[in-house]
Amino acid sequence: MSKPTRFKLLLVPIAVCLLLFVAFGGTAFARSPGTRPLLSGSAYVTSSYRSAVVKIHGSGFFPCTTSTTNTANVFVIASAGSQVQGSNPSFFTPVDSHGSFTAYFGVSGLGSPNQWFQLDSVDLTTNFYSNIILTISDGTTAPTPLPHISVPDHVTSSGGCANLKVNGSGFLPTTDPTAPNSAQLSVFASTGGGVYSTAFPTVDSQGSFSAIFQICGLGLAHDQIEIAAEDITTYLYANLNYTVSD
Repeated sequence: MSKPTRFKLLLVPIAVCLLLFVAFGGTAFARSPGTRPLLSGSAYVTSSYRSAVVKIHGSGFFPCTTSTTNTANVFVIASAGSQVQGSNPSFFTPVDSHGSFTAYFGVSGLGSPNQWFQLDSVDLTTNFYSNIILTISDGTTAPTPLPHISVPDHVTSSGGCANLKVNGSGFLPTTDPTAPNSAQLSVFASTGGGVYSTAFPTVDSQGSFSAIFQICGLGLAHDQIEIAAEDITTYLYANLNYTVSD
């Protein structure tokens, strides 16, 4: 599937937990709507020598047992000027038996007051991404508004494809119709790992858009699909959202 080039570390390693569940008539990790990984962390950090450490907590990940392990990959997804990156390019932290973890994540490339960066994480067993969090260094001014997208809870597929109506708000408004701002819509993950699509809807003068986003590669009943959007001008990512195909 296509991913934004600014999305660092999107090549997800092979899952380290080997538990395989039979769900909905196919082979997939059993998940229910709402049981997705969640990430939280420091809203503000103070940098030293252009670096800082963010205390992060993860929950809702696939839990480990005495015989199997799971790991979360944490990474910088975007930043002001795209200069901030993880001090360790491959930051992996083990998940406990409750599906949680607490870790200290180092970032480098800081240097500007009120510089923001967004963090994300992925469950290496299910390949599902967490929500995206925003952290500000050396200041208290956050970029506003933050982009936001919404999608329907369910879609009906035909021939392996479905049309998904996506509404976006809080993007940088278009001020010059000859050079409009746009959002990049992408599929980040799906239950079976086979769903893909990318689109670039134009943002209007109010910072909004409404677009029909066609996703293909559907094949599993109740396949869950994660949708994300990036503001092409500001680099800010919107919340990750998901839908389920019937």
